[in-house]
Amino acid sequence: MKYFETRYGAGTGQERLPIRPEKEALWAAAFGVDDLDYVFDLDTPATAIPKIDAAIARFNHDPESLRPLLPPGEPGVWCGRGECWSSCGRPSPTTRTRRSAAPWKTRVFLLRRNLPWAWAGWIDDFNRPVQNPIRQPWKRFGSGGGGDLNSLQELHIQNYGDPALAGGVSYEFEPFTPNYGFEAEIWFPALGIVAQSFWVYLMNNWAKIGGSLAFKQITAIGCVHQIADGDTIKVYQIPNLGASGDVIGSGAAPVAFDGNYFRLKFWVEADRWVRCWMNDIFVCQAQLSDAYKTSPGHRGLNLNALRTDAWVRWVKWFDRPSSIPSAGVWQSIFYDDFARADGAVGNGWTQLGTAAAIASGRWATNGTDDGSRAIIRNTGLSTGRVRVEGIIRGPNSVADCSLLARVNGAGGTQAVAANIYSNKVYISRLSGSMTSPTWSDYIAVTSGVSIADGDRITFSVYGDIAWIERNGTPIAYAGNLNAGVPVANSWAGARVSRASFNNSGAWEDLRIYSGL
Repeated sequence: MKYFETRYGAGTGQERLPIRPEKEALWAAAFGVDDLDYVFDLDTPATAIPKIDAAIARFNHDPESLRPLLPPGEPGVWCGRGECWSSCGRPSPTTRTRRSAAPWKTRVFLLRRNLPWAWAGWIDDFNRPVQNPIRQPWKRFGSGGGGDLNSLQELHIQNYGDPALAGGVSYEFEPFTPNYGFEAEIWFPALGIVAQSFWVYLMNNWAKIGGSLAFKQITAIGCVHQIADGDTIKVYQIPNLGASGDVIGSGAAPVAFDGNYFRLKFWVEADRWVRCWMNDIFVCQAQLSDAYKTSPGHRGLNLNALRTDAWVRWVKWFDRPSSIPSAGVWQSIFYDDFARADGAVGNGWTQLGTAAAIASGRWATNGTDDGSRAIIRNTGLSTGRVRVEGIIRGPNSVADCSLLARVNGAGGTQAVAANIYSNKVYISRLSGSMTSPTWSDYIAVTSGVSIADGDRITFSVYGDIAWIERNGTPIAYAGNLNAGVPVANSWAGARVSRASFNNSGAWEDLRIYSGL
């Protein structure tokens, strides 16, 4: 068994805290090492304390990376600057090791999630007496607006007329996990030529920051009425309260706001991917940039209304299981490393377009003509669950290459594609042909992306959703695929191109998986 050992008093005192073997992986991850051997190699307090503080910071700010390492049956772990012990088999409090003169109150906790309880979330049906103003767990935020609970047991959200004076009502509790959702039944009688909107702001809530204007990096999901485009659901990124922002997703509302109670629902996946529905009809989706990605303490629920009051009958606010299945659902069914003589690809592939071939163990575009070329094959899969993976070589920012799924046959006139540049990626629906494709983008990630030579790119399609991974890390997500590309399309493959005197990236290998 390993121990945390501390010596003090010029060597006259010694403390030893045991590290149970089943917890070594957890503590190694907390200290940012592969193994605990030599993590404290005769350290002085001056060198040991920064290591301990870094471990505490991981518990506080990145607990989800550590939580899976809790041993089975372990309810949790806690530690502090002055001690490092677990909830099971910890030493007596009299043996805590003092590593500095810092206060002992610096503590961190890591608790095992009770997922059924977390997923149950919070439901508020406002079934209580009139409140004016609304009381806890709701509270006013910002400068304008506010709210009350009326005699019809509805949350009445008072509008603000000046966008610079934004404000509304904020909920005390927030989701625990990166995958969460919101649903509410709303009356929002917006009509006429003046722009009006009902908003859900994902940001700090009043319990975290109080009622000040210090709200930053706001993800805003809005029911927006504008004369130019009618009633829409939009997703914005807004730098701070009262500022204008950027639309990153939008779709037409399936029913008019005025004269109808309607249900607004959205899901957030991995703190980044937002999908919106109205009356269970899919409307739009968006992917948040790194600066706007939600996080613990920044998943607060805040409601407000611009220029027209809104009434809410009930609210559901909940954690939810991930839409992305585990890696264990995939089984390899085909692999090609292109390790054969230069020339035609062969090996059962159908090639569409002529200016591509195997060259130096890669399938790549060749020649001097701009255009698109693809290789596809029939996987025999009709479940809509397919994964295509390959090592990319030489990507650039001018010409894209693709991984293809749900291709509709040897003619290749319909598919879902992961289109890859060195600095951006797209998940798109292909129509037309592989040699002259027309793209309809489900999602575009045009900033914060870097694809390098030798990266492994994975494109997974699982039912109604798809996602791209770079070296095992998801970088783009999309949903609502089934409406445009049937699940029964059974072909898959890859594509390369040439544009503006630039050859796209090439594929060093390709592997196809089926999904359970």
